Amino acid sequence: LPDSPQLSEGVLYIHDVLAWPGREDSYLVSVFPQDPLASFFPTSSKIHILAVETGRVPTVEHLTTMQGQVLSPMALSPSGRWLANPVFQPETNTALLTLLDLENGQTETINYAHKSITDQSSYDWSADGNWLVVADRGVLRLIAPGSGYERAIVPPLAGCAYSAFVNR
Repeated sequence: LPDSPQLSEGVLYIHDVLAWPGREDSYLVSVFPQDPLASFFPTSSKIHILAVETGRVPTVEHLTTMQGQVLSPMALSPSGRWLANPVFQPETNTALLTLLDLENGQTETINYAHKSITDQSSYDWSADGNWLVVADRGVLRLIAPGSGYERAIVPPLAGCAYSAFVNR
């Protein structure tokens, strides 16, 4: 990453890089501002916007800081509006899926009873990015981020651990 006042924390470790749909030449970069080997899971990650235009020096802008132990890669909705970031809060022994609305900076949190969100295959976005389906303790949770709508769906087979939208 290029030098930037926002990145003056010493060595940064890149956790994830995602292309940002609808924003040509822009990427979301998750970094750890500490040595990830010092702890099995870093206690926070910082999300930056990296803009790379051909023939220009890349720019970096700090977007947000996610608190908690990062469990798996973040996932961007196909619309580019929502960023899902799974984390674990050791103080409360709770797994969370933090949803960041990239249009207004607001966050929503989806709670779990255990670390079921450690695998990215336990949640998936609809093709339009308006819906999120989450496998949580054998139940599928259909969530419309930003609206407060959620519905639990009990699948015909017990023990559902994976979720996916198939109409892509």
